[in-house]
Amino acid sequence: MTAFLKDNGLGEAAKVVVDDVGYPTSWTLVASDGGYVTTRDDGEVVDEGAYEIDGDRVAFNAGGGDVVYRWTIKGDELSFRFVKDEALPYKGLPDEAFNRPIYESKPFIAE
Repeated sequence: MTAFLKDNGLGEAAKVVVDDVGYPTSWTLVASDGGYVTTRDDGEVVDEGAYEIDGDRVAFNAGGGDVVYRWTIKGDELSFRFVKDEALPYKGLPDEAFNRPIYESKPFIAE
């Protein structure tokens, strides 16, 4: 995860993010009726709120501002590519340092 953050200009946040999120882990995203919940492999909720889809973009909002990604589906894989993060900082760091590794580092697999 440290390499992902460094590759995306967020290397200064790596230690705090890795310690806070508890890497390595996997993610489960459940989205329905305009709401979403993302959990770690141990069941801990790491993100939840409302979402809105507009074409190939999805805006997640956990209450602090929109985080926007482009989404694509290939077979059973759902992938996100970062567009912008308008959310408030978290733990004194840009929200995207915590958000992007969850949604962008690997595709989600449909179950």
